[in-house]
Amino acid sequence: MSWWIPFGAGLEDGINPCVLMTCAAMLGLRLWLERKGLKPEKFLGFFIAYVFAFNLALTMGVGAKFLSTPVFHKIAVVGGLALAAVFLAVGAVFFYDWMTGTIANISGPDYRGNRERQKARSWVLYLGIGVLGLLMSVAGSIWAADYNIIILSNNLLMPGRFWGTAGILAVYTLVQLWPAILLAVLFAWGQMTARLRQVITSAVFLSAAVGVIYVYGR
Repeated sequence: MSWWIPFGAGLEDGINPCVLMTCAAMLGLRLWLERKGLKPEKFLGFFIAYVFAFNLALTMGVGAKFLSTPVFHKIAVVGGLALAAVFLAVGAVFFYDWMTGTIANISGPDYRGNRERQKARSWVLYLGIGVLGLLMSVAGSIWAADYNIIILSNNLLMPGRFWGTAGILAVYTLVQLWPAILLAVLFAWGQMTARLRQVITSAVFLSAAVGVIYVYGR
């Protein structure tokens, strides 16, 4: 199979509601890190790496039995709708601040004087980021992936096809995360104004909320 097929499928599937949910979680993590005085870029890189690894494992069928049970779907619906409520609230706050010209809540990071705190990165923080990535990956597993990728993953255990198929799925999974990677790079751009950060953050959270309601509320 040509590599452009999983590449194109990943680009297309990158606009699905569950990727928006991952983007909102990533921006929320960034805001929390900034308020703690920590430079977020490295931590967000770990978050994206965690999500990639967990999404790839799920795409390859890890935990498929549990994820297909009615119990998981009930938990996912309740948790997803609760998450949508949080996204709506956060998005509304940032939209209000943007409309009123308030920039105190998202004025941009100031790392001066915080070098000691940046050095105090404990394994607990990385573990927490990993758990967040796992939760986003599991929550997003309820969204039906591209049909061609599903058909392809059914052949994982056939002789001589495991590593080739795993590589194709890795390309698909990585490219699928292009909105999150784009946002991470955009927010790290030094020329981005506070108001632009506000409106983008609001749009991501509100869009994620609508997407989650669409997926979990059906």
